[in-house]
Amino acid sequence: MRGDADVAAAARLLAEPARAALVLALMDAEALPSGELAARAGIAPSTASEHLARLVEGHLLQVERKVADANTGSPATRWRTRSRRWR
Repeated sequence: MRGDADVAAAARLLAEPARAALVLALMDAEALPSGELAARAGIAPSTASEHLARLVEGHLLQVERKVADANTGSPATRWRTRSRRWR
């Protein structure tokens, strides 16, 4: 059906336990950096990066980029769910 969400595609993405853990971690927070997400999901940061990229490609997450982190002055990237309705 045109215009409807592809539920099967979303289910395939979330069937991977590490990806599901990343999304669940974001349900408890507004947005989190990838290192924090990896720690909450219990996976290596490199593994988290791969899974986060797939979730963004599948339109389940979006990237929030800031010019600089307030504490370190370095660029910061945070992730959040695409829909506030999940909360």
